[in-house]
Amino acid sequence: MNDADNEHTPDHQMRPWYRHGWLWLVMIPPAAGVFAGLSLLFTALNSPNPLVVDDYSTIARYTQQRMERDRMAAELGLTAEITVHAAADGDDARAIELVIESPRERLPVTLNLALRHPTRAELDREVLLRYDGDAWRAEVHALAPGRYYLQLEPDTRSWRLTGELGTASPVVPMRPPIGDAHMQGVQESA
Repeated sequence: MNDADNEHTPDHQMRPWYRHGWLWLVMIPPAAGVFAGLSLLFTALNSPNPLVVDDYSTIARYTQQRMERDRMAAELGLTAEITVHAAADGDDARAIELVIESPRERLPVTLNLALRHPTRAELDREVLLRYDGDAWRAEVHALAPGRYYLQLEPDTRSWRLTGELGTASPVVPMRPPIGDAHMQGVQESA
């Protein structure tokens, strides 16, 4: 090409590749995908999933022990009701009151209550409830709002009651999980 041809050539054909707007428009979705993928990889590597367990034999033993404790609670006829409300003396404290019915067993002075968050292990709490003459009571601090799975058991871990604390009601009934398939034999014999 000579200089005379360059004078008649449109400007957009002479620009370098990075000066064309359509090129950047086409490159935005792949660049956004790379950025999103890298940020997801960073998040996954820096917050491991505590719900993943590799040892299946440990899970099987734990499940068997849990079923035996559930059967024992059902055989003893244990039921309970937990009430959670704001404590009188603390801003972030919650007062827990437990009333339990035990027609066949004398109950200990202290009971262990586990409050398990469904997804975040750092929000789990363990509370020791003490009997004061008419109910078992304790306070729990820094209980984040949300749903919790409750598990009540004595120090001997011979039985357990379960329940679910949600945001709707401060009163939670606790029973052995009788609806589970492993409890069908206990229901039929009762």
